Amino acid sequence: MEVARTLSSELHPRALEDRNFTAALKWLGWRTWERTGLEVRVEANESVDPGSSGMRAFVFQAIRELLMNVVKHANTDVAWVRLRREHGWLVFEVEDYG
Repeated sequence: MEVARTLSSELHPRALEDRNFTAALKWLGWRTWERTGLEVRVEANESVDPGSSGMRAFVFQAIRELLMNVVKHANTDVAWVRLRREHGWLVFEVEDYG
């Protein structure tokens, strides 16, 4: 039962429901640092939000996967997550110097 709870929490963490999206990304950065040692710097306007619950989960998981790729392949200890609206589009970037 504990494994199921952990998996569920990893796939759709409570931070997505309890916080604005920028705060949820900062939580993800903290969790990533806690688990892997990768420092994640989040740059996002507090008002930028992907919208629906499904889109929030999709973008959150995409950024989480990109951060895991940084951990696995970049050989660096810091990464940046940037989120913004540009010409009506939601734009997110994950950058590292590895």
